[in-house]
Amino acid sequence: MKLIKINSDRAFYKNTILYLGKLLYKFKTTRSLLSNIIKLATEYRYSDSHKSGIIVWGYGNREIVPSYIFREVLPMEFEGKYYDVPIGYHEWLTSVYGKYMELPPIEKQVSHHAFEAFLKE
Repeated sequence: MKLIKINSDRAFYKNTILYLGKLLYKFKTTRSLLSNIIKLATEYRYSDSHKSGIIVWGYGNREIVPSYIFREVLPMEFEGKYYDVPIGYHEWLTSVYGKYMELPPIEKQVSHHAFEAFLKE
């Protein structure tokens, strides 16, 4: 909330929540907020956990999945390069995005980002 810019393309209620969050965190440094996130993320030992998730993103309970999903990785090709992906990538993607392999209807194929990105060649 501290770093996201208020954007007129975003819904009014979302900008209102964002503005209130900015007021709440105005006197907290980014470094102290990051320290709090790291403290929360490392509070429990992964090896003792039956469930795991990402606590700083926006999908809530959909990101809490069985820990075995992340316990091993396997190499997977993406655009000509290989990357390690969690062994349970399909379960995680399904939990977070639903039918992630199906394209949404054309009218719903819009960006949800509040910024523009350009490739500099």
